[in-house]
Amino acid sequence: MIVIGVICLNWNGDQIFKLVFGINRPTWYVWMLAGVYLVIPILNSFLNEYKLKGLEFFLAIWLITILLNTFQLYPFYSLELGYFAGYIGYVVLGYYLDNKLFSLSDEKMLGLGVLILVISTALHMVCSYYYIPVLSPKYHNIVIVFQAVGMFLFIKYIDRISIGFNKLQNNLLGKMIVSISICSYGMYFAHFLINQFLKLIDTNSIKLLPVFLIVLVVSSWILTYAFSKIPYIKNVCGV
Repeated sequence: MIVIGVICLNWNGDQIFKLVFGINRPTWYVWMLAGVYLVIPILNSFLNEYKLKGLEFFLAIWLITILLNTFQLYPFYSLELGYFAGYIGYVVLGYYLDNKLFSLSDEKMLGLGVLILVISTALHMVCSYYYIPVLSPKYHNIVIVFQAVGMFLFIKYIDRISIGFNKLQNNLLGKMIVSISICSYGMYFAHFLINQFLKLIDTNSIKLLPVFLIVLVVSSWILTYAFSKIPYIKNVCGV
């Protein structure tokens, strides 16, 4: 990404520095993951000791911090809740939803997941379009949490009902899903580079947004897949 950026987009030293250290760049995700990975062994010990009940306690406090951040009402300046806040909550949430047994049928849980995902995504789009400040603490707000819940439930139960992935994996659609899944981490970084080229075009037209979205996804996918076939580069391309 850096090499292409320097050669094709004339990136300077400041832009490279911000990219490496994730300052207002997509590479912030690398450093965030590193921090999460460092905490996971501690969470594993906590889980072994207190099981899912312990995770429910953790998630309850995490959701309180999320709500306070969402509405910017955090009043307890001397009460340190930072150990329960942040991105680690999504890891705990995903594990909890994956292992929790619900009383509803798989079909109803799938429908519930889709409903939550659609409503929260629509709300996210409205808030983003009208610049509603409820989304200002990015990824630390209740709307994004509900999107995560909907997506977690959708992924969990789509594979457990009659239209599960086992019936798809041997056909073209299934192979495409597997390929995108494998390339997704690299696509996350590649999309930033593709987006820099798209910015050279007039992207202000609302009508062109679906086209640019398709171009962004497909180009990122192709670029990442191509890198995965190049010796040495394939080891660091995110595949």
